[in-house]
Amino acid sequence: MQINRGTEYAIRATVFLAEQSEHCPVVLVDIAEGIGAPANYLSNILQSLTRFGIVQAHRGAKRGYSLGRPAKEIDLLQILEALEGPLAMNVCETQVEGNCPASGGCAVTQVFVQLQELIKGHLTNARLDGLTNKSCDSK
Repeated sequence: MQINRGTEYAIRATVFLAEQSEHCPVVLVDIAEGIGAPANYLSNILQSLTRFGIVQAHRGAKRGYSLGRPAKEIDLLQILEALEGPLAMNVCETQVEGNCPASGGCAVTQVFVQLQELIKGHLTNARLDGLTNKSCDSK
């Protein structure tokens, strides 16, 4: 299992924004340079994060991007699911009728359910304010 490059850039970009002053939007090229991502690709990622309220886009003289809410309220699961959809360890966990060939469930499904809950818990506990190099209290 591996997250895709876009999700990795999304996580790095939001951590980068969490390290900036809350009141100063950061322009796309500075974010891209700061995390080592192509600006045109990062633009689409930031648009997706904006739709979920994780990032806020600013227009006009103070254009750029900032976090959509405080870093302590944003966790890695929210970012991952904003780009990749709900986390599901196997097709049976997608909650879509007919996806599981063993319609009543099976012993293996329970293992995946437990693993999924562990991963979700870990990602939920990983909040942006705990991943930055700066203390969010000093902003």
